[in-house]
Amino acid sequence: MDSLPRTIYATCRGDRRFVDGTVVDTLTLAAAVAAAKPGDTVQLLPGGYFPPTRIDPDNPALAEALPVELRGVRGREDAPVTIRGLGPATALFGEGKAEIAEARLPTAEHFAFFKLFDCEWIVFEYFDVAGCWPTFYYLENSRYVTVRGLRVFDGRYAVFARGEGCHHLLIEGCRWRQDTTGALWRNISWAAVKQENDGGYYYYNGGLFGAVDISGSLIFRGNTVCNAFNGLRLKANAAKGDRLNHNVEIYGNRFHDVRDNPVEPERTAVNWYVTGNRIVNAHAWFSLDAVAGGFWYYCGNTGYFNDKPGLPEGDNTGGAVYKFDDEGGMPSRRVLSAFNTFFLRSNVIKEGRTRHFHH
Repeated sequence: MDSLPRTIYATCRGDRRFVDGTVVDTLTLAAAVAAAKPGDTVQLLPGGYFPPTRIDPDNPALAEALPVELRGVRGREDAPVTIRGLGPATALFGEGKAEIAEARLPTAEHFAFFKLFDCEWIVFEYFDVAGCWPTFYYLENSRYVTVRGLRVFDGRYAVFARGEGCHHLLIEGCRWRQDTTGALWRNISWAAVKQENDGGYYYYNGGLFGAVDISGSLIFRGNTVCNAFNGLRLKANAAKGDRLNHNVEIYGNRFHDVRDNPVEPERTAVNWYVTGNRIVNAHAWFSLDAVAGGFWYYCGNTGYFNDKPGLPEGDNTGGAVYKFDDEGGMPSRRVLSAFNTFFLRSNVIKEGRTRHFHH
């Protein structure tokens, strides 16, 4: 017989707190997460939270930030494991340092505040997040995972998923301001981010959500991305195109001052619905260069510009709505663009080739 769902209270020190007029014992965040069972809620109480730290006993000045890991944690559809904050009253902080170029596509070796391995039916909701490089939340071969109501500042990615075992992911109601200074849109060149040896801002080349070789079944809805390089980027092995990057729904989002691509599948994608999004100032809105697959539907989106990126003499300040290429994969299935409303400063399609495109 299953035990009744519990609320496990977490604080940064695991001390005693008042909750609704009652004194309760709390656990540290890592201990609370480790104790959670299906149906339980780990409720963070007000305060700032830093990742667990390992101190070098031979040199106390040296410390290493460790992730909060979940391995093989399995909630159920009717009883997920929920890790819940109180919005701005519960702020989670990372190391606060940008990562090297090889962390552009994070792996299990790189820092993340939370790491999930082979987990399912997990809900993370309502935190403020800052200083988590390269990512706040890393998933590997995990499924039925919800990330909801985060407000995230800086970082290369807010959420990053890796592995074919990642599927049925929901990212909703999150707000991400990658560059809190505004310089990424106005003052930093596109090449300084895209090319790691040309300017040193390559650590911005990420997105609110990023993935490598996931199965798909992703819903990305009601999010706001501003002052960022990309919105979301899903990279997949083209040789496995029949089973990767499938069934992606991107709707009801707002993208504002995005220096590269709000929506970017890479290499292969099948059955993507990009609908009802609002784009205000972006470079290349929907990147489809060298992408095979198809059944892509771009419908009911609105977008306009009132500002131009970069310096007046800079490169890559133009852009387009649909970005194609002259080489690489092309869709083998239908692609439809319909019922969109755009007020543009550039072409709908600038250059490149594609197939099965109906506009």
